[in-house]
Amino acid sequence: MESLTNKPSFCEDDLDAFGEIVNIAMGQAGSLLAEAFSGFVHLQVPNIRTIKWEELQKITDNLISKSSTISAVRQEFMGEFSGFIMVIYGCASYAILREILGFDDRESGEVGKRQREELLLELSNSLASTCTMKIASQLKLQCGLKPPRIVAVEQPSKDVVRTLFGPEPTWSLEQALQIDILFHLDGHDFPFELLITVSPESLPLVQKSIARLLT
Repeated sequence: MESLTNKPSFCEDDLDAFGEIVNIAMGQAGSLLAEAFSGFVHLQVPNIRTIKWEELQKITDNLISKSSTISAVRQEFMGEFSGFIMVIYGCASYAILREILGFDDRESGEVGKRQREELLLELSNSLASTCTMKIASQLKLQCGLKPPRIVAVEQPSKDVVRTLFGPEPTWSLEQALQIDILFHLDGHDFPFELLITVSPESLPLVQKSIARLLT
């Protein structure tokens, strides 16, 4: 992999080309997710941008304005295509998901808590793995996923978002790439959000893959 000090900038042309690749991948992912959720899932056109760590932290202010409570699951991906994924659910998301998926969590206490976490982990892993692996496949880059972990379950946004993305990474001063995908469930007025942050270490390989695909 290229030296961290010699990584080329991700320009507008790269973003446009990468956007086309992501759109194709999301079309494939959408078909798989629609089948899994019996046609309930709708994906908006992904928002793709370059971003630094301090800008990533500013996204939390937007999350606060959207929802008073959130649930969130984080999952890392590694290999030639590497970074981390956040799946973020707003107010009432869990109750609606439980209804749609026919999930029975009538247990209270620790048992009920584990059941809620299992549902969020299962759904988030499905979303993250399908979307991320489809993008990596389009780029023809190797990618693997670590197990997802719960960050928050129906907690006040103001108590969670400041540490939502974890500790400051080693690449905090470098340019990363973020894919923001908004999902809607048909017939239900709530979105949930998938944020895929591609690490700076992967960007040279992403650019090479784009160039190869365009030739």
